[in-house]
Amino acid sequence: MSVNDIRYKFALNDAFDFFAGSAFTYNSRMNSSIGSPAVPTIDDFTLPGLQAGVETSDGKYRFTLRGKNVTDNYHWSSTFLGFDTVTRFVAPPATYGISLSGRFRRPERRGETGCSRPYA
Repeated sequence: MSVNDIRYKFALNDAFDFFAGSAFTYNSRMNSSIGSPAVPTIDDFTLPGLQAGVETSDGKYRFTLRGKNVTDNYHWSSTFLGFDTVTRFVAPPATYGISLSGRFRRPERRGETGCSRPYA
């Protein structure tokens, strides 16, 4: 298995940054059982993923659009050969999503000993 991730980021203005990236996962042909029987063989596949979004320059807030397996590659994630039955598990299809995230720090508090060190 090989995973390659590329990300590019640049400032839109003083308040916001734009980012875009891609992630490619490649699995070579493999066998999901002991030995080398032909039935539980899983062919090689490549899964491209994309993401783009905007975040505040201080990194506190982020809005992201993302997609996994954007080419909707049909493939098996696992196979099982039991007696006279072959079971194949199909991997998820193309998935897309939107996320909004924020980073928050705990306020500094004084402990009972008077220490002003913030929580870790």
